[in-house]
Amino acid sequence: MKEKPIRVIIAKFELESHDRGAKLISKMLSDAGMEVIYVTFKTVNEVVKMAMEEDVNVIGLSALSGDTHKVFSTDLMKELKGKGLDNRVLVIIGGRIPGADKPELMKLGIRGIFNPGSRDEEIINYIKENIPRND
Repeated sequence: MKEKPIRVIIAKFELESHDRGAKLISKMLSDAGMEVIYVTFKTVNEVVKMAMEEDVNVIGLSALSGDTHKVFSTDLMKELKGKGLDNRVLVIIGGRIPGADKPELMKLGIRGIFNPGSRDEEIINYIKENIPRND
């Protein structure tokens, strides 16, 4: 029996306009056999709704502007928890995340944090090894 592919949303929120890294990650995950949905300029509610509708295993956030990663991560995790998805969806973030912010993000429930320069294999293996098994 063929294994169901890992389903991923790569999301850029609202005014976050830097998209090169998110597009590269989307292609890399797709090339690794994952089904990837790339969305830009969405609200947290829109991303969570899409995650539910598409039955995704992973939400990957892209953040390159200022402190937006804190705001959107907090709001996303709150919304996922409210929908009972916080333990059913692996949430990772990539971009320019200051080291000092990482403990706070992990406490929120962000499980993987990848800065520019992270190796493809590192990200792919992290996802494969850490997605929640909801079978």
